[in-house]
Amino acid sequence: NGVAGIVLQYVLFQPLFRQLGMGWVSSAFGMLGFFTILTNLMVIAMYWAHLAPTANRLTRFFSRDGVRTAVTGYIVFVGVIYALFLYGSLPLNAAQQVPDAMLHFIAPPLCVAWWFTTRPAHAMHHGRIVRWLAWPMAYLTGTLVAGAITGAWLYPILNAARLGWPMTLATATAMLAFMAFVLTLLVSVTRLVPAARVRP
Repeated sequence: NGVAGIVLQYVLFQPLFRQLGMGWVSSAFGMLGFFTILTNLMVIAMYWAHLAPTANRLTRFFSRDGVRTAVTGYIVFVGVIYALFLYGSLPLNAAQQVPDAMLHFIAPPLCVAWWFTTRPAHAMHHGRIVRWLAWPMAYLTGTLVAGAITGAWLYPILNAARLGWPMTLATATAMLAFMAFVLTLLVSVTRLVPAARVRP
């Protein structure tokens, strides 16, 4: 789902990229600026780590219980935030709505279902959540700094030029708080619902 969704979005969104003055190469790098794409790439890496016939540094990293749980929380965050605040912000045709749905509405529940069936066998500690929040916090900070410098804001809900910095920072803080809530739920599942790891 993730691979197909990213490839389809790259191909089908080219008309939108052209309107922004971006070509095939620059649009590929442009896509990497979005949290949705980065998170779906993490999900793909996590699936591959689970199924890879041989282990290497990358697969070992994405096989860690903490990494798998954090990435699952990230993709849930992607789906909820997009559905509540960003859906419809771009005029998409019928074809473009397919990868849009794959990356925002199909990927999250699939990942949660997969994580639940392969969830950590041992209870996790809520103290890990602070570490897991480092990546989304760094991403939000980088996005706001880039917007302030270039004037190009990736998300309308984080557009400080239009909304003002107080509202934008309050929104970013609320988003991090929601991310912490999602991660807390996942950790609580490992503590309340015992499980044995399912191996491929």
